Amino acid sequence: MSQQMSQRAQAPDWNVFAVVLDEALRAHGYVLGHLDDRAGIHREKVRRLQLSLTSPHFYLLPPDDLDAVLNAFPFTAAERVRIRAAVLATAVEAKLMDRIAPAAAREVAWSVLTLVETALRSQLEDDGTIRLDDEDDSEPHAAFDQRFATELEYLDRGMLAIHLAHTAQSRSEEEAQMGQAQMWLLRACEGLDKATPPDRDATWRYWRDEAQAALDQARP
Repeated sequence: MSQQMSQRAQAPDWNVFAVVLDEALRAHGYVLGHLDDRAGIHREKVRRLQLSLTSPHFYLLPPDDLDAVLNAFPFTAAERVRIRAAVLATAVEAKLMDRIAPAAAREVAWSVLTLVETALRSQLEDDGTIRLDDEDDSEPHAAFDQRFATELEYLDRGMLAIHLAHTAQSRSEEEAQMGQAQMWLLRACEGLDKATPPDRDATWRYWRDEAQAALDQARP
């Protein structure tokens, strides 16, 4: 058993989206590490998804990247529904983390997943080789994650808000969520911009560009 798989067995399933996507990929002989070469997902995004399998981070793929993943792998209709339901469940979990005990928030999220999945399936019916981890380069990434933990959290919150805006049931709800997204993403950009030259490496540049791209998407 690989180190990642043994860690997964011992760790709580925090990021519902990452766990559900990981399970769906494994059902077809793939792992999260295949997202970069088979779906064109940047390795930094893949790394953050892998990290959230074993720690309470709530990173989601941007909507366009999620569509690319769903198109790149032979997921069944049921698996596609479950993955999309996991986005909403993760959004609920992230919002609850600051309001109730983390373990309780996790349990609620998994319950929400079941409810949303059932609802989406009903709506759908109405409408008619294992890859091991790459070489261990966790130390520099861990330093980046620690140095910019707040900014990465802001980015996660902003991306969650964008997903919620895309599934909003009214124009006012969509505008409210986009407003939240703009607030969090602007904070992420401002925080990253405070980095001193030694910290402005390739990883910093990638996430600064991602934060800006997400902010541009959230603006009208």
